Amino acid sequence: MTPTGKPSNLLPVPSAPHRIAMRLLPLAGIASLLSGSIFWLRRVGWLQPEKYWFTNTALAATSPNPSDDAGVHAFVTAHHDSLHQLDGWLVATKYAKEAVLAAFLLLAVSQLMRVRPPRGFGVAYAGLFLLGALSAATTAFTGAWFALLAGARSFAAWLIGLGVSPLLDEAMLRRTSRVFTWVFLAQVVLALIEFRRGMQIYTIYLFEQDFIRVVGSFNLPVSLGTFSVVAWALACCWGGYSRRTLAALSCLLAIVLVMNGSATSWMAWAATATVMHLPRLARRWRIAFLLATLPAAMLAWSALPALTGRYDVHDSLWGRIAPAQAYAETHLSTRQVLFGTGFGIGTNALVRTEGTKLHSRRAMPDWPIGDSLPAALFWQVGLVGMAFAYALFALALRTDERARPIGIAILVSSVGVNVTELFPVNLILAFWLANAARQGSAHAGER
Repeated sequence: MTPTGKPSNLLPVPSAPHRIAMRLLPLAGIASLLSGSIFWLRRVGWLQPEKYWFTNTALAATSPNPSDDAGVHAFVTAHHDSLHQLDGWLVATKYAKEAVLAAFLLLAVSQLMRVRPPRGFGVAYAGLFLLGALSAATTAFTGAWFALLAGARSFAAWLIGLGVSPLLDEAMLRRTSRVFTWVFLAQVVLALIEFRRGMQIYTIYLFEQDFIRVVGSFNLPVSLGTFSVVAWALACCWGGYSRRTLAALSCLLAIVLVMNGSATSWMAWAATATVMHLPRLARRWRIAFLLATLPAAMLAWSALPALTGRYDVHDSLWGRIAPAQAYAETHLSTRQVLFGTGFGIGTNALVRTEGTKLHSRRAMPDWPIGDSLPAALFWQVGLVGMAFAYALFALALRTDERARPIGIAILVSSVGVNVTELFPVNLILAFWLANAARQGSAHAGER
């Protein structure tokens, strides 16, 4: 009420951290495009074409020994890897996402005193952070400072997920969805151009012909596929779009996934769509659908090579998990299996840096590299820490029914990519966990 006794139409004034977060979200979208923009420009021949833009055949002809097949393959692979080398001012394009992630991390830390997570969330976070801290302390004792930094970066999403819950509201959730919908549309444009004129680094075989596996402004096909499915799930859950718009986004997603050829992303989309539409079916149809799930899943698994145009796709899926299991059986002690081998081990940031890669190899000879969240968690905090992390997933899936498709998209994708390092999916993961904890706290307060 106003002093005159009339009703007030004024809404509560958002806090300064909330306003900062709202302004950071568009910057997060821009940063996600900037991050791989140089790589994309090189792949399509619009930047430094004289150095990078070659067909594999033309590139192989410049090899020092064209008759040596192994040497030619190594030469072509080294050239493809050089696409992702940045120097001078070009490095700044990679720093934008780190700056945005650091800003959200500072916002999360500033809100920690206001956070009151539900008991289950609190226990899972406490266990995960305790094991992470012990692993970090051990790594710091060995002087592996870059490994420590790489591990801290991979844990940023968990801390943001704990701290930003007081800042979330419907306006922020909708802006998050809208920003990354526009980023997805931009990725569609990039993918179409790349499919037409990009370098054939990754390939799919469809209609008896080799085609380019598009990457967009990411480094790997699975990264683009994961982001696209998660952005689609965001649009469906938080975007407030019409059915016609969602249908159009679904068609665009299908086009991207066909050009992308990521089996993980196809599986994530199928699982997400199932979770989204199953509750809407009548009870008798729901039972029939569930009975058909197993044979349908087996059929889809068998069809993946034809669907993705990759006849080694099953090896690719298992190749991210099986090597870690095999290594653990022959090299690790029980303590290492349960609590991890070292902070930063298994992260992309560590693997892609030669000096720290050598450090890791000395610490863990024949260590298999696999880009997946279970593998990264296993190396850093062991099976116990992995259990705490996936307990958070389970709690969030149970608590927030509305956003369950977002969680399923992230959860399934995590098998094929370390989502805590993949920007902006790591930020979306943090928001999803934070919103679920907020929902759980609200429900606990009502009781």
